[in-house]
Amino acid sequence: MSSVDLQLISVVFLDRWLKRRDLAKFIFGELFLIGSTFEETIVSRPRIIAVCFTIDPDLGSEPGAAWGVVKTLMKVADVDVLVPSHKYERLHRWQHENGDDRIHFVEVEPPTSSALVWTYSELPKVAFLSYWLWLRAAKKVGLALERQREYAACIHVAYGSYWLPSPVVDFKASSIWGSVGGATRTPMAMWPYLGVKGVVGELLKFMLVRLLSCLPATRHTWYAADFRLAETENTRRALPKSLQADTEIVNRAALQNVPERPAGVERKPYILFPSRLQPRKGPRLAIHALAHADRNVKLVFVADGMERKALENLANQLGVSDQIEFRGWVERHEMFRMVSEAAAVLFTGMREEGGCALAEAMQVGTPVIVLGVGGAKLLADTNLDPSRVSIVAPARGGATAREMGRKMTHFVNELHPAIDGFLDRASVERHLLDVVARACQKSGRPLSKEATHHQPAAALIESNALN
Repeated sequence: MSSVDLQLISVVFLDRWLKRRDLAKFIFGELFLIGSTFEETIVSRPRIIAVCFTIDPDLGSEPGAAWGVVKTLMKVADVDVLVPSHKYERLHRWQHENGDDRIHFVEVEPPTSSALVWTYSELPKVAFLSYWLWLRAAKKVGLALERQREYAACIHVAYGSYWLPSPVVDFKASSIWGSVGGATRTPMAMWPYLGVKGVVGELLKFMLVRLLSCLPATRHTWYAADFRLAETENTRRALPKSLQADTEIVNRAALQNVPERPAGVERKPYILFPSRLQPRKGPRLAIHALAHADRNVKLVFVADGMERKALENLANQLGVSDQIEFRGWVERHEMFRMVSEAAAVLFTGMREEGGCALAEAMQVGTPVIVLGVGGAKLLADTNLDPSRVSIVAPARGGATAREMGRKMTHFVNELHPAIDGFLDRASVERHLLDVVARACQKSGRPLSKEATHHQPAAALIESNALN
């Protein structure tokens, strides 16, 4: 190479350096231009595995809560989300449209032998079985991922049941089990509002939970998890006493994503019941409460379910059928419009663990009337405006229905003008991120504020690598 060539190269390099005014950036830029490849930058974001049987950015309830958790994780780490086949295409399309490289979805196919169960996984009696089989497949995929790259933590996001095992405790990274629920029971004082089917369902669930919580795999999960998160105090108390002290309460329903409040919406004098018409959601209690409210109070059901006919008969018996409207299923945007304009939203869930719909109503800013049990009570207690929250304790002899009827009358006759959200979501988010930070620290990959580099999982995962 001649001296002239060296001078020309020097001039080009100097010119580029002066334009950048940043020697460090210039050096790294040139190294990449000449073809050098770096597996990691000097400061890299930790990577986390999230196990999500259900997750969706545009839905509420359990899928929406899972999405809220993953979005929180994305603030401090890159997340590889294990999802079932029937969710993968939609989520992959969302990632392509949004171009967010902090999150990558990894498809987990169910075992071939579970094809029949998987086909009917929407049926309540076999849904948990399809979920259980999927968890076994997720374990295989997660272990394959760990053979290809380093993870700082793994977390079981959805579904979270304390009475089922979790694959996260079998991964090398620090394990976060939860948040999990499943231990809240319907108070005996509320059993008269369940109906025959509801009581049978309660007994069957109790026996199933007791049986599955005794499985060796479930017990292994309890003791092997590095960090245990419960959605309610009921679930924490269901664990062995030796594990209760360091099991933390994090109700992930508070991380639910909600659309912006529709513009120009004003309060209207009706009470909204947004839950499915199932015994465990307490729609019978809602109608009994309406019978104790003023005649100008209107109750609107915006869902459907197995109790519909029985509820219509009950309304006729109590003489309040003219105060009730069964709207049936509505689109999500219409649901939020109605939540936003209602005088109050009524939640009578008999054994709620998360309370996703309640969290949505509180974030929208609508007053709420809540049966004080499980996760619903926990969420209602974390409010920023007590004037918009009424927690009614379960009691015998119709006292609960009478108090709810009185609260329904109050909110209809005195429409609350406030429209800002009043759920303390920030404290729940901080708690979760604190747990994540401790898990990453335990794995030797502490969180860093400067961590900005993302490595796409797709670049490392071959199509046959997980077989």
